[in-house]
Amino acid sequence: MREQLHSHIREGDVAQARAILANQSSGLRSGRAMAIAKNGFGRCSLHIAVLAQQDELAEYIARAFPETLRIGDNARISVCIE
Repeated sequence: MREQLHSHIREGDVAQARAILANQSSGLRSGRAMAIAKNGFGRCSLHIAVLAQQDELAEYIARAFPETLRIGDNARISVCIE
């Protein structure tokens, strides 16, 4: 599911990405769990949105899941949004 979310983000598929992130269930498939889930490079959904220059999704993720602003990747780089 994480790779599916990251793919939607890279492609700029706002509707599909938001649908995954809006999941209110508990556990590993919740929106929060998906937002903070890291890929092999240690990047969460906010990293992916910023790197893919998907501003709308980056803003949504940062506002809905502010903890993603403090998550560093494998190089210990966190996202800073102005």
